[in-house]
Parts: sequence; C-alpha cells; structure tokens
Amino acid sequence: CDIREGDKVKLKITKYPDEYKSQPYVRKRRHRHGYSDIEASVAGDVVANYGDGESKSANYEAILDMSGIPRHFSDDVLAEAEAVAAEALIPDNRLDLRDEIIFTIDGAGAKDLDDAISIRRRGDGYTLGVHIADVSHYVRAGSTIDAETLSRGTSVYFVDKVVPMLPVALSNGACSLNAGEDKYALSAIIDLDRKGEIEAYSFAKTIIRSSVRGVYSEVNDILEHGSYSTFAEKYSAVLPSLDIMSELYEVLSERSRKRGALDLDGDEAVILLDDEGMPTEIIPRTRGIAERIIEQFMIRANVAAASFLKESGRSGVYRIHEEPSVEKMQAFAVFAHNMGLDISGICRMSHDGAEVKHGITPAMLSDILTEAKDKGIGEPVSGVLLRSLMKAKYSPAPSLHFGLAEELYCHFTSPIRRYPDLFVHRSISAAIERASDIKGSGEAAQISTDTELRAVEAERAIEAMYMALYMSDRIGEEYDATVSSVASFGIFAMTDNLCEGLIPSLSLGEVLSFNDKALTMTIRRDGKIQTLRLGDRIRIRVVSASVASGKVEFEIV
Repeated sequence: CDIREGDKVKLKITKYPDEYKSQPYVRKRRHRHGYSDIEASVAGDVVANYGDGESKSANYEAILDMSGIPRHFSDDVLAEAEAVAAEALIPDNRLDLRDEIIFTIDGAGAKDLDDAISIRRRGDGYTLGVHIADVSHYVRAGSTIDAETLSRGTSVYFVDKVVPMLPVALSNGACSLNAGEDKYALSAIIDLDRKGEIEAYSFAKTIIRSSVRGVYSEVNDILEHGSYSTFAEKYSAVLPSLDIMSELYEVLSERSRKRGALDLDGDEAVILLDDEGMPTEIIPRTRGIAERIIEQFMIRANVAAASFLKESGRSGVYRIHEEPSVEKMQAFAVFAHNMGLDISGICRMSHDGAEVKHGITPAMLSDILTEAKDKGIGEPVSGVLLRSLMKAKYSPAPSLHFGLAEELYCHFTSPIRRYPDLFVHRSISAAIERASDIKGSGEAAQISTDTELRAVEAERAIEAMYMALYMSDRIGEEYDATVSSVASFGIFAMTDNLCEGLIPSLSLGEVLSFNDKALTMTIRRDGKIQTLRLGDRIRIRVVSASVASGKVEFEIV
C-alpha cells in the first residue's frame, strides 16, 4: 500500500530485541540520525494503512480496529433477529399490566428504551414497578444471536454513533418499550417503607403498554414548573405519578446518604458536531432531578434482583465492588490530609505516615467527599478517591458493592445494551417458570467484565480524538482551567468545557520539587516560587493538539 510520512498504520512486529521484552519502559537515547536504540532495533510489516494520522477518519478506523469491537452483524444474526422480532405477541401466561400507568423516561435521542416505571402510594410507603424489556424472550440461550451478543458484551456509545449489542430490529424495535405499543417485560414490583427500605418484592413475566415516551429535559421542566410547564399537556396522564416519584426520590436519596453511598459522578462532556461530523462546541452534560430519580429507582430494582437470585439459589452475574486496599487508603489519606481535609474518620496521622483504621466504610469516605465539596475541591478529591478504589466487575458469586453501600447488587435494568443483565433476566425467568437453573455464569461474568473494559477504553479514545480535533482549531487561544492531576513530568489542567491537556514540566520554569503523595509541584517561574496542587485555578494557552494521539498540550499564561 502507498504509505506517506504521517500516516497512521498498523504493524505486525517481526523483530523485537529480547533485552527490551523485560524492560517495558526504556529510556530512549537519540542517535545522530534521529532514531533511538529501540526504534533502530524494532522492525515490522505494515498490515493496514488508515491514512493521514491527523484525520478523524483514519483515527476512528484505527481505534475501532485495534479495540476489536465488532461493527457489523452477520447475515445469519440479522436474519434470526428479523424473524424473532416479527413474532406476534401472545399475552397468555403473562401478567397483563396494560391498564396500569406505566411510562418511560430517557434522553431525547434514545431509541433503545429498556426500562419503564409505575408507582403508587401504599399506606405510608410506596409500591414501585420497574418494568424492563424482556430481551430474554427474543434472545434465547444457545442461539446465533446469543453467541454474537455475548461476544459483544455491551453496546458501545461513541460521540456520533452507537455500536449496539443487539441488531436494530430488536434493540430499537421489538424489545424497545415504545409508547403506545404492547411489549413483553420482566417486571420488578417492589414495596418500600417510608424510609425507602425494601419490605417485599416480586418478579413477573408481564405484558405492558407505555403511555408516555418521557424525555429527561421535559420531565425536569415538569418537576420544576408543574402544571405551568409547556409540557404539562403531554404528561397530563402521569402528573400524579411524577409527584410520587419525586417524593420517593427524596426518601431514597436520604437513605443513600445515611448509608454513605459514594457520589463520585464527575462532569461529563457533550461534544456537539456539525453536519459534517466535526466538533463545534463542548459543553458539560447536565443531570437534573429526572435523571437522578431514574438512577435511584434502577438501583432499587438491581438490589431486589440480586436478592432474588441469592435467596432462590439461582445462578447469577453479580456486580461487585470490593473494599479498597489498605495501601491505597493510606495513600489517599495522606493526599486528603495535605488538602486540608479531616481524615480522622479513616486513620490517624503520625510521623511514620498514615495508619488506616480497620473496617473502612463508604460512609467514612463519603464524609471526606462532603467536606471536599463544601471547600470547593470536590472534583479533584473525587478523582483521586476513584483511582484509589477497586474497579467494579462482574462475578458469578454474590458480594458487596462498596461504592453503593449495598450488600448485594447486580445489573438487571438494561438487557438491551448489557449482556450481564440479559443473563440475570434468564435466571429470574427460569425461577418464575420453575425451569432448570441457567448455566454459564462464570463465563458470562468474565466476558462481560472484559468487554466492558474494551468498550470504556474505545469510548475514551474516541472522545480524546474529538477533543484534540476541537482544540486543533484553537491553537493559541486562552482558557480558564483547573489543575486536574500532577505528575513528575508535568501537570494536567482541565478547561471549563472539560478539555484536558498536559502542561509539561519543561514549560513550567524551574521545578523545585514534586510531592507524589500530596500531588503538588513547586516551581520557580518569572522569579516567583509557586506551588501547584489539584483544584488550583489557572489560565492556560493551547500549544498543540494531536488527533493521532488524542493528546493536547497547554502552557500557563
């Protein structure tokens, strides 16, 4: 193939010196011809040329190719999906809930609607219905679609497109809980007391009909303005339900706060594109009360599903989040102490360092986060804490979810876009129908963990590419920013529109010291000594942006 300097290519390595295999990080020594030792000793064949390394198309193709995420469905999978999607609905042997007030709330652009809500008061408590698309009816274990779905593990959400786990005939068609259409569902009916504790729950194979296709922004407007909202007429049939939902949300939020559930949600960027797919603006995503209501309700349904699986002795794929290690908590405690936060709840400081207490709970860490937010440093402290915790994963064995402060947890509410939810549906359905237990939970858990990681890495790479593409047209422009990370080689800063870039230590002036525990760097710049730390506000200028690497470089103004 015709290869030009600057092209992005895929190499098959044919020569790699043994001495470098045991040294993954080799300090490069430059030769007079411009090649380092390792560059001069490594050889390979070009197996793919994606094109100009600074173009969007080349990098998009390279990221998707290297991630291994399947982009197309085979003809066999598509044919099977079309066939099962065309099957007529038969209400027999299902609980008919079509006369209930049930509705969905999703983003304006969502097409795969897999969860719907019903709610009513029950004495001084509540009965919450969480009705989830019955994907397991259409995707049977051992089918061609099932094998493909397991290999994908999850839908992948890029800036401008979705790579779905299921063919569109199912994800946007037969399974999607579209308003005014009869749909199969697996429903969780949950009785909660006035404090939000689950008193009882049941699961049923149901047939439902969503009455309203709710949109988060519209529901937020309704919750703020009530009958005066411009959307009041559209939601007239569900206004009483929305009032009860808002009331229950406050109860559940207070419950989560008292249990110490960690609120680690950082700001998320929304990249706006023009008609040609080029980034024109980057804005923070806003999460209103409607988004938080649905989040709390889904958590309750997931807890109920996990409890059902364990109590019934059925196989499951659980979502677990293990307790953090003592070493990571010691490092976090030192950092938090240096940020001026009270860490007496998790450890005591001495001349020898931090001595972490036994049995650290989420509530202890939540107290530190609350103080950090009150002091205006919540974002950097949350980021460091998040990196100090274990990563959540899927497991065939039940265990705690530390971050949510729940003893049992699984994913039940999104079977259109996550395979572990589909497995949980099959297991619950088998219990309802008194069928044999479902096999393969270990394999499903491992593949689900692996494919989730693959998806997250690809999503981040695509987002970084778009960020760099956006900044490449703004070289020399200045922005207000916040120090988001500190490393020996420089500091990272994030602009207010959530673009992150590196300020190399060489451009900072004279680096006097770097504290890897407190995450601070002291520099001498223009004759003045300054200590930079997480959360500091600075003014930056864009120096460079590489679409090929997805990296942006700043300098302090």
